[in-house]
Amino acid sequence: MQYEMLVSVVEELAVLLPGMRVRRVFEGAEGMHLLLHCPGRDLILLIAPERTMPRLYLVTKKPVAVTPPHSMVLYLRSHLSGATVRSVSIVNNDRVVQALFSNKDAEFRLMIELTGSQSNVVLADAASVIQAVYFPLPEVNDRKRPLLAGLTYAPPHAGQPRPAMMPLQPENKEDAISSHRPSLMNDTQANRKAELFFEEQVSIATFEQQRNELSSVLAKALARVLRRSDALSAELALSGRAEEFRKAGDLILLNLACLERGREQAELASYDGTVLSVRLDPRYSPTRNAEQYFKKYKKAKSGRAIVLSRLAQAREEAGSLQELQSAVSEASDAATLARIRCDMDARGCRKAPQGAVKPLRAGEPPPFRRTVLRGWEIFVGKNAAGNDYLTTRLARPGDTWLHAEGMPGSHVLVRNPGNVPVPAEVLMKAASYAAFYSKGRGARKVPVTYTLASKVKKPSGAKPGMVVLSERQSVMAVPEELREPRGIG
Repeated sequence: MQYEMLVSVVEELAVLLPGMRVRRVFEGAEGMHLLLHCPGRDLILLIAPERTMPRLYLVTKKPVAVTPPHSMVLYLRSHLSGATVRSVSIVNNDRVVQALFSNKDAEFRLMIELTGSQSNVVLADAASVIQAVYFPLPEVNDRKRPLLAGLTYAPPHAGQPRPAMMPLQPENKEDAISSHRPSLMNDTQANRKAELFFEEQVSIATFEQQRNELSSVLAKALARVLRRSDALSAELALSGRAEEFRKAGDLILLNLACLERGREQAELASYDGTVLSVRLDPRYSPTRNAEQYFKKYKKAKSGRAIVLSRLAQAREEAGSLQELQSAVSEASDAATLARIRCDMDARGCRKAPQGAVKPLRAGEPPPFRRTVLRGWEIFVGKNAAGNDYLTTRLARPGDTWLHAEGMPGSHVLVRNPGNVPVPAEVLMKAASYAAFYSKGRGARKVPVTYTLASKVKKPSGAKPGMVVLSERQSVMAVPEELREPRGIG
């Protein structure tokens, strides 16, 4: 998001939002949304930290909530619901926005960094201690700004000097709100311009993404057809040698008396006195070599018609795919792409999405690791299928479920058949496994979420390993590799 556009948007937000309460936090198709309320008015603020098109502005239509929500949405929902917006401002003359909230006796800073590939959203408390991060950045290598729960937040380095935003509020905020709101309630020109601009950009990006996806599918399908066509062409060329194979077999039988095993080639005379060079397989006897040539002859002669038919089909299919490629490249709207997509589905160009996790076969190794600590079983998923298996099939309601917060990683399960409190030592050990088998394993400490397995749900139709939590707690854990004891599968 360009700095000048962001300044205009924040200038309006700085007047409109203070004093409004957060009624709801939810995930939409384009990012996080805050539904804000004040007497007589509701506003919806979009916060989209996606790194290809980061943006922040008010939206005029309430989007449909999607599931599963990002973990950051769940955290903001639990901490900012009912909170009051105190102020909104630009930080360090950069594309960083600070929104201050107060909720009962707690105060929070929502830092929205719209800095391109480094975009992020961070929730910190009044003391600048990070509570949650949209894109956690572990302490690895020479990273200067790690962003993890428990660390102290520091904004990015100040950008180049730019015209400062004019103060829009007097010292008495309540007077400012009451005096400005009547004339500015309908004055959201900058936000509306930003919304229209990004609607167009998102539409263009979505269209190009769809075009690229269809082009990629067609390119792979065409490559498969061309490989099949090449193989059939080679087979057809082989079928044209049918008479050559028959004649070689006849010559070998005619000259059996002068042939012996082990020869690779022989000059053989035919009935008319001509001499032909015939290749032999030294592993076989002369009679066996003749049989091999007659087999090639029969296969070449009988299969020629079939090969010709298949080759014609392959060439026709390749031509159709190339026409579809041209249509995709020339398409100018989403409706055209939709028609092409239907045509591709009818031709079987696109594969159906993968289904649910397959059950384990007899003798198949389990897709998880297992260990025992002081009588407590701990399981760690090895991959998405293993995560799904642990969470949807192995877990019982009273078991404890763990996962590295806000980053890809293994699901971890502590079996608790007695539904008693899990000892702190066991919980921290399981958390250390969750930290190690995650993207943050190189960090000194990793935030790990844990909850009861009964609070973990997999949305209908979600990909393997995708879950939603209704409750959660967090701990900081030191990554540790699991050493499976011998004899435990």
